[in-house]
Amino acid sequence: MKNQSPPKLPRIPPLNLDGFDLDVGYYVQKEYLDIAEAAVELPSIVEWLNWQHQVALEMKLRKKFELERVEAQVYFELKGGDFQKRGYGDKATGDAINAAVALDERVGELNEDIAVWYALEDRLDGISRSLTAKLDLVRSSEATRRKLVVE
Repeated sequence: MKNQSPPKLPRIPPLNLDGFDLDVGYYVQKEYLDIAEAAVELPSIVEWLNWQHQVALEMKLRKKFELERVEAQVYFELKGGDFQKRGYGDKATGDAINAAVALDERVGELNEDIAVWYALEDRLDGISRSLTAKLDLVRSSEATRRKLVVE
């Protein structure tokens, strides 16, 4: 059996927020030979990610509230005569109006914005957990090295 080199790891795209490019792959794949370096770098990054997570959560919630207001506004516009003006038919039943609300461009844009904030919030949480796990692994490796040196 030939000696094979390990497969190349996939590239993790950097995360750009507030003008800062976080090279996630660098920190996830970095070999920390000294726990002191990892103990400074990784918690700092995790806390920055927690802050960014808070911002994303706030934006997601704001967009959800904005969506509710716009949906209500569109509903009453449709109920007030826009249903027929927009060519949705003559009979504005509750189900038909709800379907027409979903077709409104403003509603669609807000739903897309919310999807982006949900995904970003999820990514931030995932990266934070990955870096926390990395720090735990470095601590465990350091403890193992110390134990071997003592023995």
